[in-house]
Amino acid sequence: MIARVTDSGSSKNNHYMKLDSGVPSTSYRQHADAESLREQRYKEVLTTLTVAFGVGMAGIVVHALQFPRPVIPSVIGVAIMVAGASLLIGGFFGFVFGLPRFVGDMQNREVATADGDENVVEGRERTGPRAVFAPSTNLTQISDWLTKVLVGVGLTQLVQLPSAVDTLAQRLAPAFGGAPSSGPAAAAMAIFFTLLGFLYGYLWMSLFGARFIAQSAQDLTAAAAAKAVVVVSGRIKQEVTASVEAHVSEQAQHDAQALALMQRQLESVPGSPPISEQELTAAFVSARRDTRFVIFLRADQQRRDNWRAADTKTVMERTIPVFRALVAAEPDNYEYHRKLGYALKDKQQPDWRDAEAEFTRALQIRGPARGWGDLYVEFNRAICRIEQDAPFLRGEPSGPEERDEILADLRVVARSPLLPQLKDLGPIPQWLEVNKDGLSAADALAFGRPTSRHTRDPGKHNHD
Repeated sequence: MIARVTDSGSSKNNHYMKLDSGVPSTSYRQHADAESLREQRYKEVLTTLTVAFGVGMAGIVVHALQFPRPVIPSVIGVAIMVAGASLLIGGFFGFVFGLPRFVGDMQNREVATADGDENVVEGRERTGPRAVFAPSTNLTQISDWLTKVLVGVGLTQLVQLPSAVDTLAQRLAPAFGGAPSSGPAAAAMAIFFTLLGFLYGYLWMSLFGARFIAQSAQDLTAAAAAKAVVVVSGRIKQEVTASVEAHVSEQAQHDAQALALMQRQLESVPGSPPISEQELTAAFVSARRDTRFVIFLRADQQRRDNWRAADTKTVMERTIPVFRALVAAEPDNYEYHRKLGYALKDKQQPDWRDAEAEFTRALQIRGPARGWGDLYVEFNRAICRIEQDAPFLRGEPSGPEERDEILADLRVVARSPLLPQLKDLGPIPQWLEVNKDGLSAADALAFGRPTSRHTRDPGKHNHD
């Protein structure tokens, strides 16, 4: 996975952190000014060293001019080669001494992981073994070792330095013209250009090499991060795809089970074990809402086709457990409560109390009627209440509370075009006749005078 390198001791990183927050601090500005001044001074020193190099080359030419003209090119050529070798040797040691060190423990700092098994961590370190990408510190370690060795050997051999310089001067003197001044000039040039190369190497590494190494480390981090992103993205995609497929497969099984149980319940296949209402409810709850709606349509069609004839009412009654399970799965569904109320009312042995409860719950969910067809709910609830009205069943007028509840539903129907086809159905005409003394003039006018020719037939009440 990926983690951004965070080094609280690094001024440059602090600079990025300040920029991210949008409020650069005073300490950052001071640090930036100090860095700019340091870089300017480095460049001034490098310019001075370039001038010194020119002076050294001029010294070579001046030294060669004391010899005859045929010898001058040979002396200058040898001197330039010695100067170049000295520059390279001094530059190498300057490079070794000027190589920057990494701040902090690079082995425990997270840059980027490629194993893809860890969470993304930003701005914090984690201990313990992990597969990380980090800049190599081998050269830094070698530089430290060489620096210590060279300093140690140099201090122990310092007393032999004059004799070594004298030997160098004697061996280079013939190549520098063989004059008495050739030996000192050769030694001076070797020492001068060695020191010049050392300063060049040290300052260049301090000024430009550190940036180059830092940029290389950032490039390595970016490449590792990009690779880790690809790995992680691929694994996340695979995991998400597998999870979705597993969920879809599991949901499809739930839907299929719900449809199968519905079919068994409605068709009542001979020899099949009975299905409990709890089993239906559990299956419908696990099914999708769209699947439940399909089940509802299938059950309602069977109810509508079989509720009128007495010999098919048993087929209609098979829908009641289905509607009950749908209501349990979606308690606030108006249609489910309404159709369950119809099925309970139209049984061979009507369940008036439960049917009234379902109609009441449906009206609570529905609120105001959305169309004339919705008024069948009030009409059928009025019938359920009439069939439970004990005084009316004895041929006596209803009590005030029961009469007001029934009239409330009938008044809603009376305001609709459904009144002509509904007011003379079922027990309504007889109930109005028995309770005519309790009707207001408006009610009597709205419903007309009921006649005794109407008979009660609770199995023929329209509601569809």
